[in-house]
Amino acid sequence: MKIEFKRTGGFAGLSVRLALDSAVLPHGEREALEALIARARFFDLPERRASAHPDAFQYDLAIEMEGRRHAICLGDRDAPDEIRPLLERLVEMARNAR
Repeated sequence: MKIEFKRTGGFAGLSVRLALDSAVLPHGEREALEALIARARFFDLPERRASAHPDAFQYDLAIEMEGRRHAICLGDRDAPDEIRPLLERLVEMARNAR
């Protein structure tokens, strides 16, 4: 599984980025990410759900998994509740990768 993630915007305008190949992750971490992706029904989400909200975060996320690739762009206020744990985990991983 390959993940490309970027969060931009917010009050301070700070961005975080992450490019990840799950092959380098410990087995448990890889399984946890796959579970978050499944719970979010990521591959069923529309490609674009972003709307312009001043000082709100915008998320760009692309995942390649099991021969499928899907990319979405969404705003913090428009993000479905089911995807929030995945977004939070990816932000945490991006910060830790610095």
